[in-house]
Amino acid sequence: MTPRDITLADDSFAQRFDRSKRSFLLNPSEISTYVAYLALKTLFGLPNNLDVDTDKTQWEYRLRVSDTLIEVYDWKTNSWSIAVYTPDCSEKSGRQLAEQLYGIIEKEAQRHRSKEKAAILAPQGYVIQNPFSVYHEVADALLDQADKTAPPTNPSSRGEIEAVIAGYFANRDFCKAAFLMYLAAFEGLLNLIYELYLLPHLRDERIYDRLAREHIDIKVRLAPVYCGCFKGNAIDTDSETFKMFSRIINLRNDFVHANFTEHMKTPVIREDGHTFLLESSEVEKHGLPINFSSVEIEHARRVRANIAAMTEMLADQMKPRYRSEFIRISQQQYVAVEIVDGEMIPQSGF
Repeated sequence: MTPRDITLADDSFAQRFDRSKRSFLLNPSEISTYVAYLALKTLFGLPNNLDVDTDKTQWEYRLRVSDTLIEVYDWKTNSWSIAVYTPDCSEKSGRQLAEQLYGIIEKEAQRHRSKEKAAILAPQGYVIQNPFSVYHEVADALLDQADKTAPPTNPSSRGEIEAVIAGYFANRDFCKAAFLMYLAAFEGLLNLIYELYLLPHLRDERIYDRLAREHIDIKVRLAPVYCGCFKGNAIDTDSETFKMFSRIINLRNDFVHANFTEHMKTPVIREDGHTFLLESSEVEKHGLPINFSSVEIEHARRVRANIAAMTEMLADQMKPRYRSEFIRISQQQYVAVEIVDGEMIPQSGF
């Protein structure tokens, strides 16, 4: 098959085919949707099917090869497909035609690679993954698993006792992971704020590097200075919410870096031939664990509550226009932004 064998299909021809009886569907991934579109436009002109669901598809080509209909279209902006409809619904011939058309598109696509590279260097916007949403969902899932593995009371059989022991250790592991993931989620939220709202004249590689190395609590305090979304220049560091956050961050630093702390040493005393372990009576401070091995489900819940309070505190310090925008996008896994005069403007959708 050559490009000369392919024509644009008119509506009357397309209506002969039942869309529920597709012969074959090809989902190429080696060529980007953008380059595929450029290649198709060069080969066949503008898309000829305008009757599409714009929430799912931006463009679609209806092509005719002899007595076969082929539809080429994008899906959810980040993928594209070749759907083949043969009169006899033959999968074999459908696959063959799809692969032949792909070969034609692939050959034409080589002429457009440089345009794609240039477009990447000067985009009109970005789709940004929201680390807060991603990490927070993982933390919630871990906390849910911790709830499910909570050891039952009064086991009666050996099997139940073994299950209780296994559940106990699994529960502790889920709690530890959730504890850290909630803090990672909040750091991701801070990074998102800096990415979206950093003042245009501060968007410099050295400043980004400096911010990347700052401690989380310092990044919170600097945010109103560096980012244009805030209405003032200071975060209330005397609030109980921030004080609790600072204590959690200190613990987080010890836990993540596996710092050897005083609480990890248990004094051993021998008296009259007996051995005694003098564990610290200060098991917790301010309702928080003193070492990583003692993290329990209540600690993870406390961190989640503090992160929610810190997020609310940041939102309250924002200018009204940014506050509602921030609350909306903080719950999205992906944030679409346009770049206007060096400033990132979040959009309501892709």
